[in-house]
Amino acid sequence: MEIVSTHKENNNNNMSQQKNSKLFLIILLGTMSAFGPFIIDLYLPSLPELKEYFNTTPALTQVSLMTAMIGMAVGQLILGPVSDKVGRKKPLVISLIIFTLTSVALIFAPNIHVLITLLCSLEPLPLTSIVVVN
Repeated sequence: MEIVSTHKENNNNNMSQQKNSKLFLIILLGTMSAFGPFIIDLYLPSLPELKEYFNTTPALTQVSLMTAMIGMAVGQLILGPVSDKVGRKKPLVISLIIFTLTSVALIFAPNIHVLITLLCSLEPLPLTSIVVVN
């Protein structure tokens, strides 16, 4: 009788952990799928401030947004097939690490040209991966 009750308790614990992990996964993936639109929504209102901060033209600040959009489009073409071949976990983890490091580098961009280069080359790929893999 004791063996049966222990088995039932273990089974109940496993079911509880599965429910918790599914809920965590749903919340995590839902949050990450909102990264792309959320970051764009934060970036658009800051364009006038970027113009003043970098002492540049409105056209160059708009180019920074355009390059980020082009990078996201190209990234979807590249990272979609990669995630199909390699799996989803590895590209997602690598993308989150690159995204974090690039975001920190963007904070210290000394001029608009460095900002555009980072936004064109490094930032969109991880952001795209987060959206594509989810």
